[in-house]
Amino acid sequence: MPLTETTKTTPAPDEVIFFISENYTGKAYLSKLGDRINIYKEYPSLNDRLNSVKVGSSCELTVFQDDGFGGASQIFISDASKINVSGMSSFIVLDRREKEHAVSFTFKDASNEGRRMTLKSTNFPEGGENGVTQPNPTPAPGVDPNAPRVFAILKDSNGENTPIVVAIYVRKESGEYEDIGAAMYIYWQGGSVHVKELPDYGHPKLYHTQDGPIIHFTWR
Repeated sequence: MPLTETTKTTPAPDEVIFFISENYTGKAYLSKLGDRINIYKEYPSLNDRLNSVKVGSSCELTVFQDDGFGGASQIFISDASKINVSGMSSFIVLDRREKEHAVSFTFKDASNEGRRMTLKSTNFPEGGENGVTQPNPTPAPGVDPNAPRVFAILKDSNGENTPIVVAIYVRKESGEYEDIGAAMYIYWQGGSVHVKELPDYGHPKLYHTQDGPIIHFTWR
């Protein structure tokens, strides 16, 4: 569902209502459970202009400072009279009943040779046909290209035996692939995201650490 202007002031369980001003005042805009909206690109007139929100009982709202579901983020499971991310440019409405989690990543080429990493998962089509790339090759003006970006949505039910498969692509600055066919599993366990490298499908120079729902990859 698109982000649409509304006269409603109280959301249904599967809805969220944003307001232009703090304290639930000004024009209101409705979104629904399952929406993943890049405001910067899809609704530029509303970029950085939504400042408070009411959240339906079935929703978990994650808002992002940057376009493309990246940068500083904030999670809401109840109404908020002020959204504190210094301007909101994208958001995801997750299902609290399904216990969904947005998973982000960063990538650093420690060899300083200009490599980029792309992750592609089937359950996050908002990443586009070519997946999500870090550092961000097309950041909005003033946006840090190395800020974390979402590449997948995990559920509690995506445990070790039912993971999500994520394709990995690492390219040199010239555009040449380091390898083709690399992949990993990601799954949710013990309240956090986990990464499982697939035998014969990894990059020997690619390492990772984790910080909550953010995976930090490094090429050494």
